[in-house]
Amino acid sequence: IAALQYKDADYTKVDAAIAKANAMNKDNYKDFTAVEAAVNAVTRGKNLTEQTEVDAMAKAIEDAIAALQYKDADYTKVDAAIAKANALNKDNHKDFSAVDDALKAVVRDKNITEQTEVDAMAKAIEDAIAALQYKDADYTKVDAAIAKANALNKDNYKDFTAVEAAVNAVTRGKNLTEQTEVDAMAKAIEDAIAALQYKDADYTKVDAAIAKANALKKDEYKDFSAVEAAVNAVVRDKNITEQSEVDAMAKAIEDAIAALQY
Repeated sequence: IAALQYKDADYTKVDAAIAKANAMNKDNYKDFTAVEAAVNAVTRGKNLTEQTEVDAMAKAIEDAIAALQYKDADYTKVDAAIAKANALNKDNHKDFSAVDDALKAVVRDKNITEQTEVDAMAKAIEDAIAALQYKDADYTKVDAAIAKANALNKDNYKDFTAVEAAVNAVTRGKNLTEQTEVDAMAKAIEDAIAALQYKDADYTKVDAAIAKANALKKDEYKDFSAVEAAVNAVVRDKNITEQSEVDAMAKAIEDAIAALQY
């Protein structure tokens, strides 16, 4: 009887608990030390009378596993995407709602096993940003300058080509970020208009009237002073918009000649 030995305790639960622990990725958890400690505390060689102790070892491992907490998911990409979205001026874009919706869809309580979901949140924001379209640039000044150019009579000017070139250089379809380029188009037209020079007025009739007066012998007339005054009143720097004034000078000479009395 003294030589009898108890049967070995049943370590099935212990082995199952250890296998369960070993199958886990410790890097997924905030603190895995309690599980490791419970596994390391297992003592082999217990007999049937110590089964409760063995079962306690298995329970210690299972309890440590049950108490594990996953690490938080990594929100670095999400935070970067949010910062990128917040740095944008939503008023510059045609429709910012998709970005706003992607920002509102962010959920902050995901753990490391849900990292793909978190990465999908970041991608949704980035995709919405990439799909944004800027508002169109404002072509009001360009249109006004073109209308101003079109209202001019090109035949009145010495060289109208710079204005035409500036109008033809206008490129449509620019967006709000290219507003300075659009404003430069308008300025180019305005500058070309400002640099225009009127053609000189036509002095042909004046010259003919003066030649006619110069061909007369003033001594043959009672009073030649009106003709001389009309000739002396001629001003030579008039442009084409003042043609009526130039024509009036010629008429004044012609009228003075017509009024002469021998």
